[in-house]
Amino acid sequence: MNDYTVYPTDLVNVLYFEHNHFGDEAAGKMWFEDGKLVDYDGVFELPTELILKGEEMGLDMDYAK
Repeated sequence: MNDYTVYPTDLVNVLYFEHNHFGDEAAGKMWFEDGKLVDYDGVFELPTELILKGEEMGLDMDYAK
């Protein structure tokens, strides 16, 4: 599973994600508070790969489950 890349942004507690093949056609942002996912945009449902990547980064991704 290497379809997405996650990038930091200039905003505090916001990560940007982008599909490696479809680019910004399958991209969005994820917002966190105290290490917990509280919102996301760009996709109807956050892909499992991004949930797993977030958990590998030590983030609480329960909001997307």
